[in-house]
Amino acid sequence: MERRNTGLVLLLLFMMIAGCSTTPSQAPVKQVQIPEQSPEKHTRIPSVPPTEVTGVAPTWEPPSRTGNPASYKVFGKRYYVMDSSENYRRRGTASWYGKDFHGKKTSSGVPYNMYAMTAAHKSLPIPTYVRVRHLGNGRSIVVKVNDRGPFVDDRVIDLSYAAATKLDMVGTGTAPVEVVALAPYQYLSGAKKPDKSVASTQRGNSTVYVQVGAFSERQNAERLQHELASYIAHNVRIDSAIGDLHKVRVGPLQTETEAEQLIAQLTNLGINTPSMIYE
Repeated sequence: MERRNTGLVLLLLFMMIAGCSTTPSQAPVKQVQIPEQSPEKHTRIPSVPPTEVTGVAPTWEPPSRTGNPASYKVFGKRYYVMDSSENYRRRGTASWYGKDFHGKKTSSGVPYNMYAMTAAHKSLPIPTYVRVRHLGNGRSIVVKVNDRGPFVDDRVIDLSYAAATKLDMVGTGTAPVEVVALAPYQYLSGAKKPDKSVASTQRGNSTVYVQVGAFSERQNAERLQHELASYIAHNVRIDSAIGDLHKVRVGPLQTETEAEQLIAQLTNLGINTPSMIYE
């Protein structure tokens, strides 16, 4: 199985890497590492040039089991995790973190991928999808919060290298931004129970899938589709009906629990951004 996993990782690398260039240097910012309850074995993560990253679409996901303690302490200061992401909006300074942390475990347990559209936040529940707007140039992106930080000065969010590239802030290191949490909002235990927001309002007639990736070139989607079919016992399809992207999705699945188990399996295969979606 280890040999087959290596084959999948090599395929992802072949599909996505157009040649990695050296990223601008930046002093690393220490990230808090919240211990996992059940450590998992991860293979090497694929590296995708930021210009090829297409972004993420907000989808409902269950709260991280390891990334949402009631509180935690870093550098002698205690931070408290919010019960919900609903109505969160804040302006402040954004920074970014890159190759010094690439492949290291995030607070949510998955390896940090500097080429994925992710971010670190001190208090938002994990995961939360947020829109980050650069107040200086007007650029806007959507990222998935899956880590804790930044713990320097008054910075409000720490972006991945890919996200910082999209906002054109790699060179400056920091930028003034507005951060807004997006629906479907995240709720932790003790907070008011959601309708599971967008997803659950249609839950009665919805089917659950796991989205594995989205590609501008259909042939790349087809390669991943064919390779995944030899690793997992579920139907793998390509959805090209919406927008210009060809989305690789697994399903339909019977329950959210089955989808969560599949996400864990895909993560172990080196795919670090699978997400649960509903149709």
